Amino acid sequence: MRIVTYNFLRAGSLKRCGHWSRVIRSLKPDLVLAQECRPPQSSPSERFRYDQHDAFEWQSAGSRGWGSALFARYATFVPIAILDYDGWLVGGEIRNASWSERPLIVFSVHGPVGERGYIRTMQHILDHVALLRDRADLVLGGDFNVAAGYRHSHVSESEFCVANATYSTA
Repeated sequence: MRIVTYNFLRAGSLKRCGHWSRVIRSLKPDLVLAQECRPPQSSPSERFRYDQHDAFEWQSAGSRGWGSALFARYATFVPIAILDYDGWLVGGEIRNASWSERPLIVFSVHGPVGERGYIRTMQHILDHVALLRDRADLVLGGDFNVAAGYRHSHVSESEFCVANATYSTA
C-alpha cells in the first residue's frame, strides 16, 4: 500500500497548479491524504480526474476556499464524521480495495489551531479517532501543525532542528 500526504498550500494558484496530477503521476499512490486543497475539478489548470472506481471525499475548511481530501484508488468509501472538525479532518472506512486485505479507516488531518492551541486541539482529535481503533486498522496522515521531540540541554536549538529534520524518532 502506497500512502501520500500532501499540503497544497492554500489550494494552489494559477502559478502553482497541477498538484493532483503531479502527486498521482509521480508517486502512484493508493491513498492520498490532502490538506489545503480543492477538488481536482475545482483546481486551476488541473487535468487529473478520479473515476467511478475511485473513492474521493473533500470538505471545505470554513470559507477559505480550500479544505481536506481523501483519495483512494480503486476503492469505495464510507465517510466517518468527527464533529466540529469539518474540512480539517476528512475520513472514513475504505472498502473493496485490492491493495488492503484488512479493514481500514483513514483520516486526512489538517490540525486547526482551535480554541486551546494546536497541541490540545490535535489531542482532542486523536482522542476521538482512537475510539475507532477496535473497528479496523487506522491510518492518520497530514499536516498536524505540531512537532514533538526532546532536546538535551547540551544540544543547541539549531542542531536539534537539523537532527529532527534528518532522523525519524519513531
